Amino acid sequence: MAAEKTVTRVICGFRPIEEALRQGTRILGGLYLTAGRDSSRARRLTELARSRGMKIKHVDTRTLDRMTDAGNHQGVAATVEAKGARDLVEYLGEIEGARTALVVVLDGVQDPHNLGAVIRNCSLNGAGAVIMPKDRTTGITPTVEKVAAGALEYVEVVRVGNLAAALRKLKEERFWVYGADPGGDVELQDADFRGRAAIVVGEEHRGLRRLTKEHCDSLVRIPSTGRVAAYNMATATGLFLFTAFLQQRRDPPLEGTK
Repeated sequence: MAAEKTVTRVICGFRPIEEALRQGTRILGGLYLTAGRDSSRARRLTELARSRGMKIKHVDTRTLDRMTDAGNHQGVAATVEAKGARDLVEYLGEIEGARTALVVVLDGVQDPHNLGAVIRNCSLNGAGAVIMPKDRTTGITPTVEKVAAGALEYVEVVRVGNLAAALRKLKEERFWVYGADPGGDVELQDADFRGRAAIVVGEEHRGLRRLTKEHCDSLVRIPSTGRVAAYNMATATGLFLFTAFLQQRRDPPLEGTK
């Protein structure tokens, strides 16, 4: 049986590259810097790359522009093993004994900036995984890597074929499922995210689909003045995650309770 071919990805920006090198879970290729780049941060990154055995090459800005499609590359790019998606059952097996767990479930996401921002929010607030369907979603693109600012090294991305089935599986594994919905009957500050919590967020302008709502244990709304449109996906996810993070850190559930 032939060995599986490694898929290479170009990532750019100091923070994503630094975290990929520090975490050391991906196969590393080469580091590319614009010629004449001599800042203290560039020197530190070069030293770290050398210590990891990466080849270092100085190129012109146009070369980096052609290599990347994530906007501002900050004059630095690297080739690394692409971040692969995880299997839900495999991920749940790894956290089987944990009394406290936090994950985000995305009911569709097509904007890579939104996905990158959600992954960054997850890393900041202790969520271990982003779970999303295989269809109607963006992949892990260079833009996602750039916006996530290194968080992809610490947050698992899980792709599922059927979101409703995934939510049922989470419930079987003792997760309480909370849907973010402007019409929810529970306000965010009153929701109980202790223990194992899955926060489900819908795509912008559409929200949660009907079937997804039906699989939530509770629909939770963010209180607001209501004078303008609802929070965007990344901001709403951040508010839910920060609330859950504070609860789980301050007041874990007692044995035998939720």
